[in-house]
Amino acid sequence: MSHETLQAATVLFAPGQVVEVRAITDEGMASGYFDDLEALVAAVDPLDGLPSVQGIYVTLNEVNPALLSQRANRIKVRLSKKDATTADTDILHRH
Repeated sequence: MSHETLQAATVLFAPGQVVEVRAITDEGMASGYFDDLEALVAAVDPLDGLPSVQGIYVTLNEVNPALLSQRANRIKVRLSKKDATTADTDILHRH
């Protein structure tokens, strides 16, 4: 687990805050929702070095905690058109 990534996540997010991680890959979009920062880092670290991943980013604004039920503390690769990601209406508070 990357200590630097975990340290950055603890600065950016409150304990228990739900965060969406998205990755742009050769196969399309990947996404997951996390309320466990160690699980977030464990899921992101393996993606970081893959040549098929062009970028990884997180939602900085507070998202609706109900989104956690979609992909709880895991990243789904190759989202289909039916797999929703965070929309403007899912943002509870802007930072």
